Amino acid sequence: MSEEKPVFQISPEMFKTLTEFQEQVDEQNAKEAAGIENTEDLPKKAPEIKTERLGQD
Repeated sequence: MSEEKPVFQISPEMFKTLTEFQEQVDEQNAKEAAGIENTEDLPKKAPEIKTERLGQD
């Protein structure tokens, strides 16, 4: 039997970039879903959301 190889590999730096991009996309989708237009106060709220998500894992 041949050893299974990953389809592709990414560097830790690229993984971090992709993760950050996905968080931005998730945040934007959440804003749109909530119908929020003025998001000046959102950065203050975002760390709380991330902390809660990480705490649930």
